[in-house]
Amino acid sequence: MSIKSTQRLPISPLAMVILTVAIEVTGSGILFPVLPFLVQQFRSDAFTIGLLASSFAIAQFLAAPLLGILSDRYGRRPIILTCAAGTSIAFFTLGLANTLWIMFVAQIVNGVTGGVLSTAQAYIADVSTSPQERTKNFGLIGVAAGIGFIMGPLLGGSLASIDLKLPASIAGFVALLNTTIGYFILPESLHDLQRTPLKPKELNPFLQIARLFADPKLRNLLTGYFAFYLAFAGFTSIFVVFARDRFGWGLAASAGVMFWVGIVAIIVQGGLIRNLLPRFGEIRLTVAELSAEY
Repeated sequence: MSIKSTQRLPISPLAMVILTVAIEVTGSGILFPVLPFLVQQFRSDAFTIGLLASSFAIAQFLAAPLLGILSDRYGRRPIILTCAAGTSIAFFTLGLANTLWIMFVAQIVNGVTGGVLSTAQAYIADVSTSPQERTKNFGLIGVAAGIGFIMGPLLGGSLASIDLKLPASIAGFVALLNTTIGYFILPESLHDLQRTPLKPKELNPFLQIARLFADPKLRNLLTGYFAFYLAFAGFTSIFVVFARDRFGWGLAASAGVMFWVGIVAIIVQGGLIRNLLPRFGEIRLTVAELSAEY
C-alpha cells in the first residue's frame, strides 16, 4: 500500500503509527508489574526474573539486524504487522505457560518479534519532511510510550486481582488488536525507490555495532544510550521484585510507581522537549536528558 493512499484514511499515517506504538507499549506494560508474580509459582528469586528479561533482550539483539534489513527491503508495514502478531503469540503463550521453560520460550519469541518501536521510528523518519519535524515526531513516540506505561501497569494490576494469568491474555488480545488495526489502516511509508537489496553480511549484529562505533560521534552517542538502557532495563526487570522483597509491596503499589513514570514521560517528551528543542538544540538536550537519568 503506498503512502499516497493515506488521503482516504480517517487518520494520518503519523497518528496511526503513534497509536500502534501506544497499543504495543500498553500490552507490554500490562505485564511489567505482573511477570514476577507469574514466575513466583516456579521460582521467586530476582536472578530468574533477570534471566527472563535477558532472554528477551538477547533474542531482540540477534533479530534486530534482520528486522531492519527486511524493513529496508520490503517496507515498514509488513515488519510492524509481523512483530505485533508475534508479540500477541508470545503473550498468549506466557499466559498459558505451566512450566518455567515455556515462559522462557514466550520471552524469546517476544524478543525476536520485538521490532515494533524501532520500525515505527523508521516509519516516522520516512513521513517527516525535515530534521526538526522528525525530532518533534520522535517525541510523540515518547508520549505514546508514556501512555502505555500509564495504562498498562494500571490494567495489569487491576486484572491480576481477578486472576493472575488474566493480564497476559489481555495483553495478547491488545497486541492482536494492534495487528488487526494496522492491517486495515496502516499504509506503507517506504517508497519503492528507497528500498535497498538484502545484504546477508549485515545480519551480523556485532559487525553492525563495530561499524557504528567506528564513527567517533556515533560512538559517544551509542555509549550514552547503552548506559541509559542498561539502567532502565534493570529498573523495569527487577523493580517489582525489589519493592516486594524490601517494602512488601504488592501489584497495586508497583503499578502505581509505573503510572507516575508514564505521567512524567508524557509531560517531558510530549511537552517540554517540543518546546525546548528550538532553544537548546538536539545535542544539549540529549546530554541533559542522559545526565538527569543518573
